[in-house]
Amino acid sequence: MAAPSNMTSVTVSSFTPEILYSAQVEFKIQNYNERINIGYATFLRSPAFTVGGYEWTLNYYPDGRSEQTEGHVSVALELMGTETLWAILSLTFADQVDRSAWAGWATAAFLNSNNNFTFYWPELRSEVFEQMGLVQNDCLEIQCQISVCRPNQLLKAGLLPEVEVPASDMLQNLGRFMADHVAADVMFKVEQETFQAHRIMLAACSPVFDKQLNGQMREKDMGCILVHDMQPAVFQALLHFVYTDSLIDMSDKVVGDQIELIRHLLVAADRYCMDRLKNICEGILCKCVDMESLLTTVGLADQYHCMKLLAACVDFLKYSVQRDIVESQWYQVLRDNHPDVAAQICKGVEDVRKLIN
Repeated sequence: MAAPSNMTSVTVSSFTPEILYSAQVEFKIQNYNERINIGYATFLRSPAFTVGGYEWTLNYYPDGRSEQTEGHVSVALELMGTETLWAILSLTFADQVDRSAWAGWATAAFLNSNNNFTFYWPELRSEVFEQMGLVQNDCLEIQCQISVCRPNQLLKAGLLPEVEVPASDMLQNLGRFMADHVAADVMFKVEQETFQAHRIMLAACSPVFDKQLNGQMREKDMGCILVHDMQPAVFQALLHFVYTDSLIDMSDKVVGDQIELIRHLLVAADRYCMDRLKNICEGILCKCVDMESLLTTVGLADQYHCMKLLAACVDFLKYSVQRDIVESQWYQVLRDNHPDVAAQICKGVEDVRKLIN
């Protein structure tokens, strides 16, 4: 908490714009004796001053910044902004005979709005300043030197070591847990195949799995959970995504089989409320729309509310070389099964014809 600071002043000089922006700052506290014994965590804030293009303040805590430092003087340098800067600060008191006795020095540190320098003198109480001759005419003057720099400037100048952090291998490690069945605690049976997994992974990725394994939908027999209406390859691809956040390798399959697996995987993702996987599958199918599988794709998009996939199908037909598409037997089947989609296609075709003609 800041106390009224109309009796404080600050003077800045010796500004040197190099790699480090440095300044000499004098912080004067007038009517000093009226401003002590105000309680810890209460401070006197200096007027804001600029160093390196950023605004700063000095905060003087006559009774300490925290309960742990109560009764002892603390001074903090505060950055008035959201940037992160590298800074050095040194402090002394004016008119001090032996400056080394009570000098404060902070090594380099990174500052932002949530972090600031704080000097704490464990043996110095505010009421002894007059005895030491530091208070003149009821005025305490704190002198400090501040040097600041952006971290990227230090890196460019070679003054700050840059540590190369390798890419995260967490997903690869999780994939190994799935492949090796390390500490697996749940088993699924899909047709004649069984799959081991970890409840916590499944629950974290799918609210349906969470309820099935931990909630009211929890299976009575947790020995082996039966999965109906799904192919083993699809469930394996689903588990692979849970553990690795990526699609399973399908390079050994022909393109048609890859697309078919993606269709089934989209249905599985919808079943287990795995929206990210569903969106990935939808995006792939949007790029694979063709006349041969169009009815299947439209039906899939309509049933599982894949609006972007549906739009891709409509756009494909709008610009189809088959100008008589609306009169075709294919369109009649579509109209019987998906009338809303058929209406969109009909309107789209008419709009394109108007543009062409």
